Amino acid sequence: MESDDTYSMRKVSSLSLGSVLKKPWAHLIRNTVNRCTQIEYLSSTFFNYHLLKLLKDKKIGKNQKYDDDFFSNKNKVRPFFVMICKGCHSKDIELNESLVEWIDMFQNSDNSLPTSNGLNTILTKLFERYYVAFKNYNNIAIVNHYSWFLSNKYDISKKSSQKLSKVILEKLMSIKSNTGLDTEDNIDNQVDLNSVEKNIFDNQVQSIANQYDLKSFSERIRFHYYIQTELDVSTTDHKSFSISPICSLKTTFISICANKTLKNLYDFAISCIKTGKHTIFGLNLDLLKEIETIGEPTQIIDVMIDNKKLCRQQKLRHGYTLSPEFKTNGIENIIMYEKTFQKTKQITQKEFDKKK
Repeated sequence: MESDDTYSMRKVSSLSLGSVLKKPWAHLIRNTVNRCTQIEYLSSTFFNYHLLKLLKDKKIGKNQKYDDDFFSNKNKVRPFFVMICKGCHSKDIELNESLVEWIDMFQNSDNSLPTSNGLNTILTKLFERYYVAFKNYNNIAIVNHYSWFLSNKYDISKKSSQKLSKVILEKLMSIKSNTGLDTEDNIDNQVDLNSVEKNIFDNQVQSIANQYDLKSFSERIRFHYYIQTELDVSTTDHKSFSISPICSLKTTFISICANKTLKNLYDFAISCIKTGKHTIFGLNLDLLKEIETIGEPTQIIDVMIDNKKLCRQQKLRHGYTLSPEFKTNGIENIIMYEKTFQKTKQITQKEFDKKK
């Protein structure tokens, strides 16, 4: 027996526009984007540096201080990213020591420590975006890096190493270490391996599973570090790689929402006017005063100059409304539209009873 299940769905559409921001707000947002780009780059280099220190000291992995529970908690990982911002502090002695060392190596007249003033909400979003990239890096990029290791160790082709890397890691991520391994586990039925590849597969599965439990995220970081240390870039054709992703200095996109981000930026502008600190951030005082004259925005349309351009009739006819959020890199503005509609699908009685 089947039943109808009706639920709400949100559909989002976007439109890329050029100069739609009022001049004073365009000035402030472009300045904010530049600060965010610097923060992302410098934070990612510090994140990688501190992670390497912890790995060298063998403090990452199962039953270690930095285990799966630590890396699954965003609040615990967040200081690794935000510590380079002026005004951010931590009681973690190891983190503070790493920061002092990192500043000695990385800081100069061109990359002085950024400030997070006025970036409350944006900084959180920057970290969350990086946190997702970090997790994916040690779940996905590791496959490519491991293929380099296999190619170098066994002198096999790139195609063969990529195939082996995928099947070996799939195998290891589905089993626990220190258990009886059946490397004959129908692998030939899944991927066509020749005799040489089969021997490599058996050898690697047994060897790695005795040292790492790759179902564990912290153990995958450890294994990633092992690959990095084993690859001697000076004697191979492979590029060196970091243990966590390094952000580009290319201008980044940030999300601007009406109820939080714009309020944070407005309060920051008013603070700069009152304290006279606008010069520290490279802001124009006259434009900041124009923001004060315009008043605090309550919706994104308050910082735009062309309302008709935003309220596209085609979007309105299809039931879309202007979203309270847009994305920008200071030049290009991606305006978001959204609508909610009801969708009905048939489900079994068992599935229907579970939803109750």
